[in-house]
Amino acid sequence: MWVPQGGACGIATGGAAVLAREVVEYWARNGEGRPLSVCVPGGTCTTAVLLGREIRSLLEGRDDSFWIDIDVVVVPCVGGAGYARRQMTALDLALGGDGLSIPAVLGPGNLPDGGRDRYFPFAEPHADILRTYEEMQERHGLFLDLLYGAPSWNLLLRHLEASSPPAGSGEEPPGGGEADRDRDRDRDRD
Repeated sequence: MWVPQGGACGIATGGAAVLAREVVEYWARNGEGRPLSVCVPGGTCTTAVLLGREIRSLLEGRDDSFWIDIDVVVVPCVGGAGYARRQMTALDLALGGDGLSIPAVLGPGNLPDGGRDRYFPFAEPHADILRTYEEMQERHGLFLDLLYGAPSWNLLLRHLEASSPPAGSGEEPPGGGEADRDRDRDRDRD
């Protein structure tokens, strides 16, 4: 059997369904009513679209009264936010969707890190990517790939750092949520 690179393959739907079931079952048992954002590195963003569709389908089909809030968020690793949205919209339409129910895109546009508001160029070496790769391995025992994993974790960690209150301040981190994602969606550039 030949499987093309990435999730842009018809047989990827079955894998996305299995993963969606695992995520929903886990969060139903352990989420305690909290929202969950599942962050997925994106090339063609197929995995993010399929996973989002499957999770929505499972949540809509639940017959219990327990409310579960799970969103899929894509971190573009090939191209920027505009490219990711175009890819996801086209795929959603091709799968019979409305082209509007696509995952949110996590962007670097609102991070206060010296004005660097772009994604890393795909497959181009960068010291920040290597630092993230090494940090995740040394501090957490997590081995990442350098094309998708390390750039995605770099952006996630930058967002976490930017949203965390200063140590010892006693402040709670900001809530984020749908309004922030919508604002970021409008702000991010290709």
